[in-house]
Amino acid sequence: MSQLGYDTGPNKHPTKHSMGLFNFLFGRTRKPTPDEWALDQFKRLGEDLSQPHGLEFRLYFPTASEADQAATRIKAAGFDVGETLRNQEGWLCLATRTMVPELAALSQIHGDLDSIAAQFGGRYDGWGMAEESQK
Repeated sequence: MSQLGYDTGPNKHPTKHSMGLFNFLFGRTRKPTPDEWALDQFKRLGEDLSQPHGLEFRLYFPTASEADQAATRIKAAGFDVGETLRNQEGWLCLATRTMVPELAALSQIHGDLDSIAAQFGGRYDGWGMAEESQK
């Protein structure tokens, strides 16, 4: 999985590397959303965001049972979901989808996955571009 994208987990803030003064002086009046920030980072790396990419969406749950229940719901929403895995942050449910990374769609997915995560006691942790999908 890519190291880029964004994370909304504990102690993670997607805008900590933003150019605050530059943005203030040249027109950005608000902080970007996590999805805007991630898209901007991929653009800066030269990714062609008009083409479909394999995207990975990370959700964490306290138990394997909750992760498996959420995975069923996420699959029903049109994502591919692999086996849930235990790591230091809990049980990872990694959902994937190949799509053109557009802000409106990513914002909708963010809300949908946030809702599913909350229903099963978990949290949506963000998305990134699959390594094989990058330049």
